[in-house]
Amino acid sequence: MVHLTTGPRGETASRLLLTAERDPAALSEAARALNALTPIDKRQVWASYAKLAAPVRQEPA
Repeated sequence: MVHLTTGPRGETASRLLLTAERDPAALSEAARALNALTPIDKRQVWASYAKLAAPVRQEPA
């Protein structure tokens, strides 16, 4: 998600998140890298994640 929404600006965060998926000890460093993103980049990452993670709403019959 970070790579798709931030491109090269989020390279460090993307790399650290990938590492943290395999090594939980890297999670705090990955979180710091996410927090270091610009406000607009953070907003785009969280909004994209929220849209994908939201439950599917069914229209009333």
